[in-house]
Amino acid sequence: QSTLLYAFNFYYMKDIGYNSKMRELHNYSNVARFPLYAMIDLTYRCNFRCVHCYNRLMGRHSCQSRELSTKDIFHIIDQLVEMGTYNLGFTGGEPLLRKDLLTLLLYARKKGLRVTIFTNGFFINSHICDVFKSLGIYVDISMHGATKEIFEKITQVKGAYKRVMQSIGL
Repeated sequence: QSTLLYAFNFYYMKDIGYNSKMRELHNYSNVARFPLYAMIDLTYRCNFRCVHCYNRLMGRHSCQSRELSTKDIFHIIDQLVEMGTYNLGFTGGEPLLRKDLLTLLLYARKKGLRVTIFTNGFFINSHICDVFKSLGIYVDISMHGATKEIFEKITQVKGAYKRVMQSIGL
């Protein structure tokens, strides 16, 4: 295991209340060779056009047709739970562009997974924030710059900085 990955795991686990039971689970997952954490890219679609993004399909009409179905994602979640996965991250593109996101979040939470959504934050409003809170969903918002000018130069979307900052304030 790389030093960087170890440091990330240590600080991440500390953030979520890492205790002796979590350390035991983490150590067991390394020995038993099952994924304690998993990420699912829900979509290629994104409303930003970040200059650094690896997503070459962004903005193409074919993006949505290449996404996994709700049923397929349910099947993946079931397999992860069977293997003993504890934490699931939903990312993309921009996961909030999926119409079935709430269904996926509910399913994962009902299966007992700790869920984090990785988002650019643009579409988060008070209603979505309340839903995330009620379901116990962790939210990770990407910040692409400390100033409006830098943020919008990177994302290439005017008004994005203000919208994301409002989302963070919720």
